[in-house]
Amino acid sequence: MSKHLTAIQIRFSDVDMLQHVNNAKFATYMELSRIKFFDDIISSGHNWREVGIIVAAYAVEFMAPIYYNDVLSIETSITEIGTKSFKIGYRFVVDSETGPILKATGTTTMVCFHYVDNKSIEVPKEWREKINSFQKTSL
Repeated sequence: MSKHLTAIQIRFSDVDMLQHVNNAKFATYMELSRIKFFDDIISSGHNWREVGIIVAAYAVEFMAPIYYNDVLSIETSITEIGTKSFKIGYRFVVDSETGPILKATGTTTMVCFHYVDNKSIEVPKEWREKINSFQKTSL
């Protein structure tokens, strides 16, 4: 499975009183990596106010805490494409002296949406082609 990498800057405000990244921040981190994925793979000039995506569902599985000083990256990949929706997988990885450590995984189900017509639409053919091309070149 091809992966797109996004470095995440952990801010002091992301850390809770238990000294680790608060679980509510993971949705924001997934959003950041998803935006970077679409800017890099689909197009940084895309008009998101006309045709875009809506989060239909998301889930996170926590394995170990992430701390303020950790160097965090998110590996993002398209794991499934349907007619009008697709799933994105996320791996929250922290660099360590012994190598990368998987701290959490996540998924989002995204629905393609036409904002002008206010309705769901099929995944644009151009998006499918670019995602498939990325997956082939990133293996």
